[in-house]
Amino acid sequence: MTRPLILPSMVLALLALAGCGPKYQVAEVNGRVTLDGAPLDMVRVEFLSTTGPRSTGETAANGRFSLTLDAPKPQKGAIVGSHKVVLLDLWPMKDNKLGDGGEWVDNSNGKTPRIDSKYYDVGISPLSAEVKAGQVNEIEFKVDAKKKKR
Repeated sequence: MTRPLILPSMVLALLALAGCGPKYQVAEVNGRVTLDGAPLDMVRVEFLSTTGPRSTGETAANGRFSLTLDAPKPQKGAIVGSHKVVLLDLWPMKDNKLGDGGEWVDNSNGKTPRIDSKYYDVGISPLSAEVKAGQVNEIEFKVDAKKKKR
């Protein structure tokens, strides 16, 4: 008698699973990263939400970035709500590459990051942002230079 109920139950379960991944409320996020008032290019910007996937972007020559949600179906923006923000200065690595044998070749010529390392680690980054629903969010980050060794 239970056999006739198995097929409809399986069909309902499959329908429930099909295309029913998590739904996030997302809003567009653009912004700018500056150091001493000057725009910073080649900085990776990551917004880390506690309620879903992160969003990332990279600054252009004018310091501006746009975020994209890092999800199975990427879309412009970030999840609505609070985010911790981390920045990674890609500038010293722009000339790095993999060699013919797969080894990492450092072509940075001694270049070091331009921004303080506190921005790299989500545990100590002082940066945060609030993404608001129904609007284009414009966020500016004014960052400190890398601390000089004494």
